[in-house]
Amino acid sequence: MDDDSRIRYATSNDGTRIAWKAKGQGPSLIFAPPWPITLAWPGPWPTIIESRFDGRVIYYDRRGFGNSERHVEHSIERYADDLEAVADAAGLDDIMIYSAVVSCSEALHLAARGPRVTRAALGEPVLSGREWLNRSEIRPLLAVLDRDPSMFLQVMVQFASGWGRSTEPFTGGASTRERISIASEDDLRATIDVSATCELDAIAPLVRAECLITHNTGDSLVADPHSARLAQLLPNATLLLWSAAERWVFPPEVVARVREFLGGEPASTALDAGTTLSGGSGSAQLLALSAREREVLALVAAGKTNREIAEKLVVAEATAARHVHNILNKLDLANRVEAATWAARHGL
Repeated sequence: MDDDSRIRYATSNDGTRIAWKAKGQGPSLIFAPPWPITLAWPGPWPTIIESRFDGRVIYYDRRGFGNSERHVEHSIERYADDLEAVADAAGLDDIMIYSAVVSCSEALHLAARGPRVTRAALGEPVLSGREWLNRSEIRPLLAVLDRDPSMFLQVMVQFASGWGRSTEPFTGGASTRERISIASEDDLRATIDVSATCELDAIAPLVRAECLITHNTGDSLVADPHSARLAQLLPNATLLLWSAAERWVFPPEVVARVREFLGGEPASTALDAGTTLSGGSGSAQLLALSAREREVLALVAAGKTNREIAEKLVVAEATAARHVHNILNKLDLANRVEAATWAARHGL
């Protein structure tokens, strides 16, 4: 992939200058970076994205981070403005986005504004910032920020890498001093404060873009019910779940399916069946439930019969039965009781 290392600047609605650069040629994809990822310190993301997309990838620094302007106003609407400003500067009409964890919020806020965002890949999205930051694993990390911001960044890198695992995929050999310099303390705190206020329940139903939600339930930064609940709220979403022990090692089938989605294949076509995966971490299951199947599964979990499901969805009883059969096959479940248990465990 051709690398244009020039850093350019887009101007957001409030005048904040946002640093960005492009890599490659052809159809364009914007990467919305989760904090504390920057152009100079990109972590594993270029490798992940470029293995899934053949074209021009646009990277940028969040406001307050890296080469973007610092000591600025922070809000989820400003973050969505920044994303759109980078798209404008890059000459895009339609916008396709790859986002992860907290950056899924600005991607969906921009998508909710209108039809310009056509497709969004959402990796382990945070449905409720308040709920996520109140997790038992996260609260102690935030306490470190109050005592020592530089130590907070180091601990966050270890958390993102996985406890007890190498931080090399994230640090890329960067020194502690280099990592600390990615943002001012006030911008870092403001970003976390905004993350705590991001609630997608109201905004998700307004999104018309086709969305692919991916989530490793075996070792994730975000609890998988966030993804399941968000998939229910988005009008045009496909949920792709798998379970593997290694956080940043993706099964080939997952990479292939995301590649098909970013290449223009409808998610419902690219993900039309469950697949058994195997690899160094043992077996795992790849699950692709369509929006209709998630709806049917929720009704099964509520104790509805096939006839009641058919009446609720205004379909033939045979159609409802076929959906239930497909769900059991995809989830490798024996009966409706196991399906209801699975649905409860995953927040459906």
